[in-house]
Amino acid sequence: MEFIGGNSTRKCLAEFLKSETDEIALAVAFWGGDAMTRLDIEKWEAPNIRIICNATSGPCNPKALEFLMKRFGPRLKTNPKLHAKVYWTPRKMLVTSANASASGFALAGKEDEANIEAGIAITSPEMIKAVKDWFDALYQSPKSARVDKKIIEIAKQKWAIRPPNLPIDGDLSLTEALRDKELIADRNIWVGNFDSGERSPEGLQQHYKLQRDWKTKKEHPPVAIGADIKFTMIEDFEEFNLRRYKWKSWLIDLNDVPAFWYVPDKNRIIKNRNKFHTLTVPVYGTPRISFGTTDGGIRIRNQDMTLLHKIWKIKQGKKNDRWVPLEEFADSPKA
Repeated sequence: MEFIGGNSTRKCLAEFLKSETDEIALAVAFWGGDAMTRLDIEKWEAPNIRIICNATSGPCNPKALEFLMKRFGPRLKTNPKLHAKVYWTPRKMLVTSANASASGFALAGKEDEANIEAGIAITSPEMIKAVKDWFDALYQSPKSARVDKKIIEIAKQKWAIRPPNLPIDGDLSLTEALRDKELIADRNIWVGNFDSGERSPEGLQQHYKLQRDWKTKKEHPPVAIGADIKFTMIEDFEEFNLRRYKWKSWLIDLNDVPAFWYVPDKNRIIKNRNKFHTLTVPVYGTPRISFGTTDGGIRIRNQDMTLLHKIWKIKQGKKNDRWVPLEEFADSPKA
């Protein structure tokens, strides 16, 4: 048994996985887009390779999943409860905190990019057999499903709205969150101050239909974000063109109720058959979004909207109809 920590984790793994000529079994929850490079997967020679990941959790890069599916086919499975990081071969295994990602494994010269990881390399036959039995049971579990195109599409949706930064500790108001620019940077949250106009008759019909369908549960958000985010309303924007739109993102519309609006994929657009050829975009609202933990997130209130209006006037003046990253509002003395 050997302790493996820091920069030696990737080197240890790459060496014993490449040298294995019989069998590899990996129960590793999260995979980064460059896992194939960091672990030299193309050089693996074992004929029997099986992998279990947590593909629909959010932190799994769809590019890595597509590569693994192409390389290993039906031997790639996903389990929604998996959080383990176990790298197994018949002669040696590593049980570690490191996922197969850039944050788990640093390349030479880029050690500061990775998290601080630690694990145990084990060669005991008894322990190796016990872990193999555990892996086989998990692999055969009804909850472990084969990764297919449908699973990868869900992974793409989750990846697009994943928390791209550190978890937020505590339940903060937006005003409180704006005091720390690094806290809200790169969260995929935008602020817009769109000119309100009257809907066309066709757009108004779509608006009322969406409202009715929401109340009767015929209309639902395009992606399940998690139990910690509750969508509470639906709204829609009628547009002539959508060139400025930030798809799969959060939007705070300063001319609407206090809400974080989730803007879906383009496939949710409704084409209005009027002489102007307008488009209706449904958006899904929540008063609170979380990042990384169920009890840590940002909530938005009327007083937060008032503050954003003041900052918009200072920084943007009368310029409307644009999407501004939320972190730019943290630069204002009003914040």
